[in-house]
Amino acid sequence: MLPLRPFFLLLTLVALSIAPSHSQQRNYNHDGGLWGEAKRAASTIATPVEKAVQERYDTLSDRGKFVAGAAFGFGASRFAVSTTVNTVKTVGAAYIA
Repeated sequence: MLPLRPFFLLLTLVALSIAPSHSQQRNYNHDGGLWGEAKRAASTIATPVEKAVQERYDTLSDRGKFVAGAAFGFGASRFAVSTTVNTVKTVGAAYIA
């Protein structure tokens, strides 16, 4: 049986030598086609809402900003945790079935 450490070291060296360095990468524009249309549509909807929320947030006191951040963080964490739990339950049920 071959030792695995030299094999993985060789594999890593080959993978790093094949991958282009950061200076060799090309800059591709992904704003065309359907994706570009979706980004523009989302931007036209989100920009006025973002400005209104930013103006309202700027008028809050320090305590108000703290409470707003805590409430948003709590809501975001509840959303993330519930989504993760439901995903794990679904995958577990699919695995068992």
